[in-house]
Amino acid sequence: MDLFSDLMVFAKVVEAGSFTGAADQLGLAKSSVSKKVSALEVEYGVRLIQRTTRQLSITEEGMQLYDRCLRLRDELATAKIQLTEFSGKLQGRLRVSAPPLFSQICLSPHLHEFLLAYPDLELDLQLNDEYSELVDEGYDVLIRTGEQADSSLICQRLTSIQPRVVASPGYLKNRGIPKKPDDLLDHNCLIWQRAGSAKRSLWPFLRGKTQYSVNVSGNFIGNDLNALKQAVIGGVGIAILPDYMLANELSEGGVVEVLPGYQQRAIPIYLVYAHRKQMTAKQRVFIDFVKSIIAR
Repeated sequence: MDLFSDLMVFAKVVEAGSFTGAADQLGLAKSSVSKKVSALEVEYGVRLIQRTTRQLSITEEGMQLYDRCLRLRDELATAKIQLTEFSGKLQGRLRVSAPPLFSQICLSPHLHEFLLAYPDLELDLQLNDEYSELVDEGYDVLIRTGEQADSSLICQRLTSIQPRVVASPGYLKNRGIPKKPDDLLDHNCLIWQRAGSAKRSLWPFLRGKTQYSVNVSGNFIGNDLNALKQAVIGGVGIAILPDYMLANELSEGGVVEVLPGYQQRAIPIYLVYAHRKQMTAKQRVFIDFVKSIIAR
């Protein structure tokens, strides 16, 4: 008998809850799955599964063996990772999800470096602002903004976004320069709103330990930050935009910061991945690559 193969078949029966389910997942005949489990019971001299016409129940000995099977499977996966790293050749598929704007500005301009460095690794990059089910949807790494609430996942803080309140010099020349947050009530404020969420017209500010909030209004609401940026550059109004998309415009004077003495709360960006005993090699090289981009 192939002991390791039979053990993995037994583990699949436990996880599937039936011989039929395990057979379907493994692409084997139900009779073959049953014979492999029976062979294990003969090998160890114990009953692993109590069979009835309607259901299976795992014995105490069976659960102990199942725990051992999981350890063996983990050890084999770890060994494969280590051997792959030793060979220096990464293969397989790496699924990544990132916010569209972050990818466009910070990630996409450098992705060719990663693809050239690991030509045998297939990178599947999906752009999405929503929080995805990391494990269920098969992602290896997520890049997400804002505090992460799921404690079952590992979250590494990558960097922070500093929102800036900005306008064009032409707009400020025509409408005046706000001196305090309440002055925004007399201005055309362009509002970012996540698709499907409530209108975010309450703009918060900090000055030292004092908090301010202003219920602004304007003639443009949308979830496209690039559209808001172009409207600001075109002199339409004032908007809150992330600093990483304004570097050139601020340095060249295309836009100027409004209310510089009042701050917006920084928004963290996290690398998120499933909790595993050992990070896979493909996860590690991608995470290290993203960190190297941000550090430039």
